[in-house]
Amino acid sequence: MSLLTPEDIRTRLLARWRKGEFLRMELELEPELELEPDAVAGEAPGAPADSRPNRVPPTPSFPFRVPVKPPSAREMSENFPAVQDWARRYLETGSGPNVEWREHRHRQLGTNRVPAAICFDSIDNLARFLKGGASAELARFREAVAILQERLPEILPHARSRPFELLEHSDLDLGRLIDTVLWVRANPKPGIYLRQLPVPMVDTKFVEHHRAVLSRWLDLALPPESVDYAWSGAAQFDRRYGFTPRPELMRVRILDDTLRPAGFSDITVPTAEFCHWSPKLVQRVFVLENDVTALSLPPVPGAVAVFGRGYHFGQLRNANWLERAEIYYWGDIDTHGFAILDQFRRVFPHTRSLLMDRHTLDAHELQWGVESAPTRVDLPYLNADEAVLYNDLRFDRIRPRLRLEQELINFSMIELALTQLLG
Repeated sequence: MSLLTPEDIRTRLLARWRKGEFLRMELELEPELELEPDAVAGEAPGAPADSRPNRVPPTPSFPFRVPVKPPSAREMSENFPAVQDWARRYLETGSGPNVEWREHRHRQLGTNRVPAAICFDSIDNLARFLKGGASAELARFREAVAILQERLPEILPHARSRPFELLEHSDLDLGRLIDTVLWVRANPKPGIYLRQLPVPMVDTKFVEHHRAVLSRWLDLALPPESVDYAWSGAAQFDRRYGFTPRPELMRVRILDDTLRPAGFSDITVPTAEFCHWSPKLVQRVFVLENDVTALSLPPVPGAVAVFGRGYHFGQLRNANWLERAEIYYWGDIDTHGFAILDQFRRVFPHTRSLLMDRHTLDAHELQWGVESAPTRVDLPYLNADEAVLYNDLRFDRIRPRLRLEQELINFSMIELALTQLLG
């Protein structure tokens, strides 16, 4: 016998409470102002977040009624003591809900009263019934809504779509979030580092920890001209709202002693400065992924090595001096190694690969490894030999998910390749 108990109802309603269905009752707004519950600022670059309306799930209304299916005549006959115990549990639900009763007539058992529904006159009664801190959450939510209503009402549509987000923040954090949004609105595109943000009790760590919610709130509170929608995601928070981003850095190893700036052989500089370096005597540039491999390269006349960039070479488009240098890209022999080569060659078409061939792969079979998440995309900027090997890798023609990491290549083969390169 399966009868819906008060505990079953509590469990089901508590799940709906955690989704915010009932807290939305505290914020009755027009549907066209409501946001998609899972929308994240910046997911649709080019359009303000508040220009993407979406209806949230219907909000329950009060009085709120949960019907209870009565037992069948057969269940009454075969399990009458259990039915009596089930009905008695509805008498013990406390002061929160009202229980509707109906008379159940049975040929042998006569007339018995059984619960027909459990009703809640208000959200307060429902919270008392749910227990588990629901009443305290309701009180905190009301306080937070009152603060937003007074100081930052533009956020109320978002608060309705994600009510529990408000409860994730203490009163102090909520105040600091509002202060931050109000300051940015009064000082659009400030052009300062986050470290310089002059908001009391708001530091860089606070902003970085709360970037997701701040992005959602700023997109609602700021006029469209104050947001750069070309940038999205937490990592681009600075650029999206006009703060000065941390400079991107480039690590460079000088392979020719005569080219060392101020005597340094290994330097890390802002990428923008690297792009404007324009050393006339640099003839060759080696681009590598692995730092240990780059640090172990032997001296090479007229050469420098840059390393550790992965897919992040976008800013190098401004390094015009690289167009007159010989460029050699050396990455892992796996699908992503070739994908990075393809990406780099889109910027500098004259780039040649180094030690990314079938001979090198076959010579190191004992060092073969497994690529965790291979890519399968087409790479149009590979040359014919590179494309053949890439296709063998992405279609698992040699071995599934095969990779050879560059740091596992025998050093004598590296020396030989550089010797042949230099003629």
